[in-house]
Amino acid sequence: MLSWSKDLLGAATTVFLIFYCIGGLIALCLLVLLALVGADDWFTWFLAFFLLVFSAYRLFFLKFYFFAKRYKMLSKVYGVTEWLRTTEFTDEEIILSDHNSVCKLKYDNIKRIKEKGNNIIIYFNDNLSARLYKDAFVEGTWEECKAKINSLRK
Repeated sequence: MLSWSKDLLGAATTVFLIFYCIGGLIALCLLVLLALVGADDWFTWFLAFFLLVFSAYRLFFLKFYFFAKRYKMLSKVYGVTEWLRTTEFTDEEIILSDHNSVCKLKYDNIKRIKEKGNNIIIYFNDNLSARLYKDAFVEGTWEECKAKINSLRK
């Protein structure tokens, strides 16, 4: 789960990253301009400084804080120090196991498979997805697994 947080950059996330970059640059330019002019309006200084700090927080710290907090919560729920998911591809279904919980998914419910670098996301019906890493397969390879998935999908 901790490694997943580094990989969660979708289109919406990218748009917000650009938005916060622009906001931070505007705040930085405003602070420089206020310093050059020698402005003594405390509210403008506060507003520019707040925008700069807020943008920096959103850009660099919030994502890591959010996922670290979620990881701690899941570890506490499962009563372990490390949260681990195993995925098994049987001939009938895909079995996702998270410590005490098990989720079984049919191959027929796969809508699409997205690959990017070492990451694989299998999207199912009902907005459910399973994330895998190509180099984390214990038995076989991702290519063999992908061939099996495609042969079992209807």
